[in-house]
Amino acid sequence: MLIEAGADHKLKNDEGQTPLEVKEGELEEGDEDDSDSDDEDRLKLKELVAYLKSLSGGESV
Repeated sequence: MLIEAGADHKLKNDEGQTPLEVKEGELEEGDEDDSDSDDEDRLKLKELVAYLKSLSGGESV
């Protein structure tokens, strides 16, 4: 919603990470803990990562 309203998905946080990098990290953390692998929040996180990748030409920044 924020990106569609004009937010810049290429901005970096204080750690120098883009939103895509942050969310990819969350996915990797979840991969280590398979207990939540099928829950709705995890599926939404995967969709968000795919969306952010599509904005970035498919690659992490």
